[in-house]
Amino acid sequence: MQGRLHKNASGNNSYEIHKADSEYIFEFANVLRDCYEFGAVKRSSNPAYNFDCIFWDFQKDNILLTVGWDIWSGAFVFAHCSKGDEYIEKIATHFDNLLIR
Repeated sequence: MQGRLHKNASGNNSYEIHKADSEYIFEFANVLRDCYEFGAVKRSSNPAYNFDCIFWDFQKDNILLTVGWDIWSGAFVFAHCSKGDEYIEKIATHFDNLLIR
C-alpha cells in the first residue's frame, strides 16, 4: 500500500491510502487520539456509515479533521481548515514511514 497527500476540493490537505480497506479508519483514529490528542466529535462519537462510505470527525481546539473510507478513495483523513493541514502532513509522514517498511 502507498499513501498520497493532496489538496481536497476545499483546498485543504487530504491523505489517502487507496488500497486500504474500511477497517483502516481505526488506524487513523488511533493516531489522532494517541499521538495528537484529538477526540471524536460528540455528535459522531462512532463512525457514520452506509454501504459505500464511512466518516468520523475528530476535533482538537478549533481544528476539525475527518477520517473516512469510501469506494473511490480508500481510507483517508482530511482537514477542514488551514490549521488542520499541518496535522495532515504529520499524519502522512507517520503512515508513509509505516507503509514503506
